[in-house]
Amino acid sequence: MFYLHDSAAAQQHYEVGWAPLINFCVWALEQDGMQVPPFVHHRDGHRRLQNLGMTAEMWQSWFVRVATMLDTRLQWHVEDVLAEVEAVLGRERRAERLLRRLSESGYPDMIDLNVLEEAGLYIPLNTELIQLSDEELNEYQDMVIQQFTPGTVSDDFMEALERCRSGEMFETVHSGENRSRIEQEVLWKAQQYQSALASFCEVFGDRDLTDLPSIGSITPGTTAVSPAEVWYGDQSVERELNALWDQYRNSPIAQQHLQQIYACTGYIRESYSPLDILFLYPIVYSAEVEYLMPPTLAIITVTSGSADVGTRVLSIIQRLAAAVSEG
Repeated sequence: MFYLHDSAAAQQHYEVGWAPLINFCVWALEQDGMQVPPFVHHRDGHRRLQNLGMTAEMWQSWFVRVATMLDTRLQWHVEDVLAEVEAVLGRERRAERLLRRLSESGYPDMIDLNVLEEAGLYIPLNTELIQLSDEELNEYQDMVIQQFTPGTVSDDFMEALERCRSGEMFETVHSGENRSRIEQEVLWKAQQYQSALASFCEVFGDRDLTDLPSIGSITPGTTAVSPAEVWYGDQSVERELNALWDQYRNSPIAQQHLQQIYACTGYIRESYSPLDILFLYPIVYSAEVEYLMPPTLAIITVTSGSADVGTRVLSIIQRLAAAVSEG
């Protein structure tokens, strides 16, 4: 239930989809009954968090920390730019060899590109798959040939196969232009890491990334990390948040609003955005609310009656772009 568009070549990175940690923060507000603008459309609740000392300002600071810890750009640190360029080049060349093996096997003509995408192989070739060892690549090839049933032939996949057969992809992967492209992509990601790190330092103060080891591997769709990990206050509130988290992550909240959540991801997939970076998280709430955290993050709430999600998403993109241009 997550759409990821990552194109360093175009210098764009979008993540749109269900983020349980973000939704939990607002869900906890609803359970407690505390109101924090713009989340002021729910009824009174059990007030346990308020009775333990949580204030609207504390909730706001905690919410921002949770959102900040989900910024995947914090995982883009590059120790050595030149070494990273060589590593990416090596992965692309190995990926070209893998695709060439598939093109010569006689089977790929009957394999749909979407099937390969589900298995982890994308065109252009920049995936975790190409980081496998040679032995693992052989095993993967055997799996593709043996387990996948024939499907509709994808034009994109057939074009990639033809480029392999003709040698064009080999020439492209080994060209000087390709190296220049990769250098620009690596530098862009390194710059984005610095931007994310600056935001982290602004939000977390003198705390170091190493103080939050989960940030190095966390993904927005995770439920393996409790949002209480970044609650900085009374421990009784932290214990209550953990208890609420145990209750929340076993509930079918997302499944009840799949149509609206998919509408957000689908609209971004088909739309143009002027933003370089976008983290857009649909969450479930009592009313339709948009909450922006410029320059990169926005929250859009969905309800059982949410209809024109596309117009709201477009408005969010325009408002974030305006905030970015204003500086």
